[in-house]
Amino acid sequence: MPDPVTAAVVVLIFEMYRDGFGLRAIAQHLTDQGMPSPSEHDPRRNPHRDPRGWVHATVRAILANPAYRSVRVWGKQEKFESLVDPTDVAAGYVTRMRWRDPETWVVPEKRTHEPIVDDELFEAVQRRLHGGRRPRITRRAQAQRAYPLSGLLHCGLCGFKMEAQHRASRSGDGPGGNRYRCRPSGWQPARKPQ
Repeated sequence: MPDPVTAAVVVLIFEMYRDGFGLRAIAQHLTDQGMPSPSEHDPRRNPHRDPRGWVHATVRAILANPAYRSVRVWGKQEKFESLVDPTDVAAGYVTRMRWRDPETWVVPEKRTHEPIVDDELFEAVQRRLHGGRRPRITRRAQAQRAYPLSGLLHCGLCGFKMEAQHRASRSGDGPGGNRYRCRPSGWQPARKPQ
């Protein structure tokens, strides 16, 4: 049986997105209305998340989740391990998750639980979410810190724009402050020939 508090919020998110609101505008509206974010509603389940408000990534994850139309999908991701340093096996492994091909996902033929969102609303949201239409009602992202060189610096090796990051001061680790680094999405360090 759906939770009456969170189910109403989920339906509101789907309806707002269908009606033209952007992800950030929905997140801001929910925060302004004092509606509990998933990590605030159930802190034991999400202890690593900031419970103070909604973020657009959470809104997107909710909109893309077929569980709200009563379809539980298994096997979307898999763990894979890779050596931290291919030339030094003793350095250990790093475990990451990666998305599997959608054709390999396990989707049951029957509904697995009571739906929160009806099929028509879910399909309308999916068309908009994956159709590339721009939202009519948006909210501009506000940075927590100023990064004066953001968008101006490029990596000398690959040419990608440098990513801005703030680093807190740690004892014995030098001063904190803004840092810029190259980290294109999906980038993996090149393996050294053996």
